[in-house]
Amino acid sequence: MLTALEVKTSYSILSSLNRIDKLTEKAAKMGYFSLAITDTNNMFGVYEFYQSCKKNNIKPIIGMEVVGGNDKFILLCKNNDGYKNLIKLSTIISERDFVIEDLKEYRDSLILIMPYDSYNEEIVDIYDDYFIGYSNIEDKGKINGRQVLISDVSYIDVDDYKYLDYLLMIRDDKRIGEVPLGTYKGKHLLDRNEFDDLVDSDVLENMDYIVNTCNVSLEYQDGLLPIYDKNIDSFEFLKNLCYKGINKRLSGNVTEEYKKRLDYELDVIKK
Repeated sequence: MLTALEVKTSYSILSSLNRIDKLTEKAAKMGYFSLAITDTNNMFGVYEFYQSCKKNNIKPIIGMEVVGGNDKFILLCKNNDGYKNLIKLSTIISERDFVIEDLKEYRDSLILIMPYDSYNEEIVDIYDDYFIGYSNIEDKGKINGRQVLISDVSYIDVDDYKYLDYLLMIRDDKRIGEVPLGTYKGKHLLDRNEFDDLVDSDVLENMDYIVNTCNVSLEYQDGLLPIYDKNIDSFEFLKNLCYKGINKRLSGNVTEEYKKRLDYELDVIKK
């Protein structure tokens, strides 16, 4: 099955060129069966990614790339319990640096992919299900068993690497001439031939296991808005609070652009 187990979206701010809708549309045309969202230290794009994958008949795998200190690794959710644990870790990371005890506490129903070039045995030992990730043949040859392909998909087309250079320069406050260009080649959505050149039957078996094991379901649930007063419509109450809040924050100077954006966000909630 053609799959990508490490995909960054535009929710990895200034680190990926991938708009979710364009990514999933192109992946579907290329014959992808599954994609895994692994934005860095956040899960903001998960629901949009899930919906877009479903729309394009692609199986969504929910995950996150965890980065802290010298550590960098991927966690993928087996099920909704794993999804809840990953949300816990994401919240912790947004507030402080994670520690090993955090990973141990919220380890259940998660699969670890530890990149070969950032291997940490202490973290690997935490997880029952783990694999070692590689992105090139050279690293693949150094790994004994439990291999999976990860290619850090950060743009769609092979020639888009040049644009990622400029995006990262903006992120890091660098200028042309201060950093080498063309160093992020190979982070595109691999086609079938490129994929086949980088995997063997054992790797495919490991990747198929991950795809078949990861089954998060994010279905719409009605009635989640709290009831403040039986005589007041909950959505209208929320809408009024939002308009009061935005007026207060902007000292009453709310432009039409802000109003349209707020109405869009409220409409998403209502649906």
